[in-house]
Order: sequence, then C-alpha cells, then structure tokens
Amino acid sequence: MLSRRLEDDQGRFVGVITAIIDLEDLKQFYGDVDLGGGSAIHLLREDGTLLVRNPPKPEAVGRKYPDLVAVPNAPAIRRVSPIDGKRDFIAVAAVRDTPLRLTITRDAAVALQPWRDEAVRLACARHHHATGC
Repeated sequence: MLSRRLEDDQGRFVGVITAIIDLEDLKQFYGDVDLGGGSAIHLLREDGTLLVRNPPKPEAVGRKYPDLVAVPNAPAIRRVSPIDGKRDFIAVAAVRDTPLRLTITRDAAVALQPWRDEAVRLACARHHHATGC
C-alpha cells in the first residue's frame, strides 16, 4: 500500500490518497526486464526493504538492504552488493512521487570484461607489430 499527502496551492494539507499495489504485477513487470548476465533490478522501499528482484531471489524479498538505497546521487558507484556479496556497479533512482527506489546492479567483473578483452587484444596486436611474430 502506498499513500501520499495532498496539498493545495498554498501547501496546506487537503487529504491523503492511497493505492494498493499488487506485488505480483510488479514482479511480472520487472521480470520482463532483461539486463543481461551479471545484472539485477531491485524495487525497494526507501528504508531498503526489498519488494521485487529480477532475477528472483525469494529469500531476499522482505529483508532490508539500506546500503542499496543509500547510494549517493551519482550515475553509479562500485561497492559490494549486500544481496549477493559480489562487487557491483550500483545505480539508484527514486520512483517518482513514491517512497520507492529502483536499483540496478551489474557485476563489476561482467561489466569490465569487454574492456579487459579489448586491452588484451590491443596489447597482443602491439606485441605482434613490434616483434613481427
């Protein structure tokens, strides 16, 4: 359930609006998002309570992960994920006008692999050019 304070043009309280959100609908919606291997999408309350995760991790749902919502306002930071213990790039965004946060994580090893592959390819090409082998 979500609720929101309503105010008039002068900022005075005029009521509260509430909505009941079906978590199954959210699971299906976020379950359809394919971020590729090594990535996960999380929907959390602003206190860090995990509501939905794709890929699913049922034992994590309902637990609090305040570190996932405490990420500074930056494109992404690198830290150890409290859910899987892997070093991830983590980005957080507020879900507009709700007390929810959307977090995307990407395993740093997976995210950096194309860069590593390119660095090795360039090093090998340079070595081949320099040595003629």
